[in-house]
Amino acid sequence: MLIRSFLQAFFSGNYWRYTFLTSDTLNFCLSRIGAIWLILTVSRFFLNIPDEQVKTHWEWFVFIIMFWTLWERRPLVSVSERLAGRDIELEIKIGDLLKEDGAKVISINTTFDTDIDTEIIAKDSLQGQFTRKFYSSFQDFDIDLEQQLINENYEEITSKKRGKKKRYPIGTVVQVKPNNQLFYLVAIADLNDQGVAQSSFENIKLCLKQRNRSRG
Repeated sequence: MLIRSFLQAFFSGNYWRYTFLTSDTLNFCLSRIGAIWLILTVSRFFLNIPDEQVKTHWEWFVFIIMFWTLWERRPLVSVSERLAGRDIELEIKIGDLLKEDGAKVISINTTFDTDIDTEIIAKDSLQGQFTRKFYSSFQDFDIDLEQQLINENYEEITSKKRGKKKRYPIGTVVQVKPNNQLFYLVAIADLNDQGVAQSSFENIKLCLKQRNRSRG
């Protein structure tokens, strides 16, 4: 999967624009040219290499610069970082979340709207892709959600013109297991009348705080 993601990124127009059309790339090339030229100069001095011999192999000079640039500017598909003082390593990578192993977390709106037929929820969003892949219809998804939300607190909202009228607190979590795969749906954003999800960094921190409190 990582190889496929790398190839997709490598052959995308955005990658080539990033590689060759930025000032960082120009600075990188110039610094590597200087480094290679320094190596050549020192080598010629100690090994008595004639100038003509260096000039006849100029294409190797260009090849090394190009290869070095492509390697250093290659698209990243995975980045890992270990948390200081903890036995935890975080990894961020490009891939298909729905094909990953283990439990997965998907963000959802506080009213738990699921209607992808009328585009309240976009079909190509992560939630929309999840619904289409694991449920025959969004109504079947609703059945699982309602069963898990029975004991959760909510407020009735009348100002919302489209979709559901029950709004649950930020951080509400619903656990579903379609096809025996475990998913956690976390309410992290409010959905406005235009179907646009609105959240904030404060919502994320509040969500994490509530989850930690529920475990403690």
